[in-house]
Amino acid sequence: MNVRRLSLATALLALLLLAAPAAAATYVFEVPKLVKKPLAAVKKGTEIPVLLPSRFTTEHRRLYSEGRGRANRYEFEIGAVKDCGTATACYVAGFRARRGGKVTNTKKVSLAKGRTGYFRPTSCGASCAAPSLEWVQDGVLYEVEAKLGTQRTERKVLTRLANSAIRNGKR
Repeated sequence: MNVRRLSLATALLALLLLAAPAAAATYVFEVPKLVKKPLAAVKKGTEIPVLLPSRFTTEHRRLYSEGRGRANRYEFEIGAVKDCGTATACYVAGFRARRGGKVTNTKKVSLAKGRTGYFRPTSCGASCAAPSLEWVQDGVLYEVEAKLGTQRTERKVLTRLANSAIRNGKR
């Protein structure tokens, strides 16, 4: 009789664990809104068309943005804390462009409007570098870099972000 109760209890516990998988909360951020303040400053400082994706999803509830622009380049950084920088655990994403820049990534990816992108997966040594996707458009090297998704999905996520930036055009 005790073995029967134990088997029943074990079966019920297994059903409960299967029925209620752990689900991490996710948040959707509209990129132009997220970088609104630095975008105004970047547009004043650069002559390059600013290309940004529409939105992305992350497990971070709050994000902070920074941006810089010069005549031939710009950069936006998104972090989970203020003044995060790019080489820390709080770094989430970056959007960059540089006139005359050269592609350094090697894995080809088909992008929107017939463009070819070049992907680099997450790479780890003493620390891990976020995956990135680059493409050249009108003599400008654009890059999307983000710690979003998993190693299995990072290429798909970055391709979606790059395609969104290409399709939306200049901000």
